[in-house]
Amino acid sequence: MMLTTLTTLTGLSLLPLAPGTATDSVAPFVQINSQSYAENNSIYALVKGKESDYQGSNHAFTFNEAAFGLRYHNVTLSYIYRYEWFLKHSPDALLLYGDSLNRTDMVPGKTYQVDLNVNHTIQQGIRLGWRMEPADNLAFYVAGSYLKATDLMEGQLHGQVRRSANDDISGQLNLDYVYGEDVLLDRIADKPTSRYGFSTDLGFDWQVNRHWFLSAFVQDAYGEIMWDRAPYTTAVANTATAETDENGYININPIASGFEGYKEYKQRLTPKYTGRLAYLFGDTALSASHFYGYGAQLTDLAVSHGWRWGSARLSYSLQSQAIGLAISHRYWSMQVVSDNLDYQQASQLSVQLSGQVPF
Repeated sequence: MMLTTLTTLTGLSLLPLAPGTATDSVAPFVQINSQSYAENNSIYALVKGKESDYQGSNHAFTFNEAAFGLRYHNVTLSYIYRYEWFLKHSPDALLLYGDSLNRTDMVPGKTYQVDLNVNHTIQQGIRLGWRMEPADNLAFYVAGSYLKATDLMEGQLHGQVRRSANDDISGQLNLDYVYGEDVLLDRIADKPTSRYGFSTDLGFDWQVNRHWFLSAFVQDAYGEIMWDRAPYTTAVANTATAETDENGYININPIASGFEGYKEYKQRLTPKYTGRLAYLFGDTALSASHFYGYGAQLTDLAVSHGWRWGSARLSYSLQSQAIGLAISHRYWSMQVVSDNLDYQQASQLSVQLSGQVPF
């Protein structure tokens, strides 16, 4: 890059291959990236199905990836393992979920508008990445991955549920989803087979001038998994069997009618966009970053400083009030972001680790 603040730029770059980290020999490396977010709610409680003070919200996701491989100059070849799921839901859907887990009564006279979209997959494969630098102040990154998947769930649940003033429960839900395991209606079905999958990643670093630096990265810019004989269910469920138990709690055992079978299915991977704009003065930088993915948006403001040995970055997330600390070196880096010291109470939690050993 064009300035002497190379360690500062290394900490600001969003690319998996940051500036100033290339080696002249083959270098084994590892990268671990774990990001989770549940808007206005505890990630742990939502994932584990625990009692909690659930708040109406719209988004939740987790993305976990580990990469192990070799790097030579600005080219990497790695084995990757990924676990990914996300939920898009109406506020009422999460409130109804919370009522169920907490065993609290639905609000009398309220109609709950249920709108839930889910996407989940577990993948592993091989990735080839390349950082190219056509000019001293400009670099591009491109990567391609070949994937096989071992788990599948994608679909929608829409409808409404109402509790009348007389405590009668009524409603209807429309279900349309594909899966590896039917967690809703307990259908016994054969597991689907992942035929193939692929994904592409794109990004760039651009030092506009001596003060401004711009970095952008799109993970899974385009990607998909092709499945053979994916089980599916399309059904309509009603609340005709709602009843109150001896403790006064309402239990709903929905009656469902519809279709089920197997089909070839194309599961699209969700693109994840991140951009960062930084203003540099000497070895210090002020930056703003924005993430968009799974329908969620996260913005953070940060201050960074570089030394000869590396750089440090302190950030603040506007949506979750999470605090982040990142430390970067030419051959290793680490970052932790959280809005709560107790991970079971955190709504945003991110951990990133990387390291390489040049021979």
